[in-house]
Amino acid sequence: PFPLNLNMPIHSELAPNPRGVALIIVPWNLPIQLTLNPLIDALAAGNVCILKPSEKCDNTTSLLTDLLTGGKYLDPRAVQVVNGGAEQATELLKHRVDVISYTGGGEVGRIVAQAAAKHLTPVLLELGGKNPTIVTKNAHIPSAALRIAWGKITGNAGQLCVSPDYILVEESVKQQFTNELFKALDKLYPLSTYSMPSLEESGQTMYGDVGKMISVEYAQRVTDLIDSTCQIIYGGKTHKVDDRFVAPTVVEANADSNIMKSEIF
Repeated sequence: PFPLNLNMPIHSELAPNPRGVALIIVPWNLPIQLTLNPLIDALAAGNVCILKPSEKCDNTTSLLTDLLTGGKYLDPRAVQVVNGGAEQATELLKHRVDVISYTGGGEVGRIVAQAAAKHLTPVLLELGGKNPTIVTKNAHIPSAALRIAWGKITGNAGQLCVSPDYILVEESVKQQFTNELFKALDKLYPLSTYSMPSLEESGQTMYGDVGKMISVEYAQRVTDLIDSTCQIIYGGKTHKVDDRFVAPTVVEANADSNIMKSEIF
């Protein structure tokens, strides 16, 4: 307790209380982390939870459903999982809950916010971004190029909201940086490792150390972002969209390019 006004015989205090029912809508790109992190927080605060995992990563979703609702680790009265796609998510949003957590794109984020507004339900929205990296003449150019190349592709094949999205380079070091970036990409992800993929015993085609996109649809979307306003200055010739593979590619674009209007995954 702490006094509000020393001249009046009243006091105020902060009393943390659980919200109640928390709806957690999980994306496909980090399905385990982005399921368990908000779930642990919500349960620790005394809430019960409804999880809506992504239908795009069906193996992980199936595993998490079994682990979280089987009764071995969690009380099924405290955690329920609703599987499915957009239809199921839309139905969930029609019902009143006490707080909603959503991680994903801005378009669906707006739908979630509009649905929550009907019940004045508070929302937690993590909607990604464009994540520029800025390189000035004062930077150590080889180190900057290496770190950007590593951060973009090694992290889930670029399918991360915190991965480098585009680069702003001071004009005086543009050519030097570009050359170093190409060297870094060649070193980390040699063309020979993904231009001639290998076939694993499982039947999966592997493209060296470069991972695949989540689906053919998303691979096609990324390659389609490279429109006539973009100049390809590295790679871009060995995509295998039907196998969800997008090769390391660097383009020069402008503010009006489609690739600058949304996240690149």
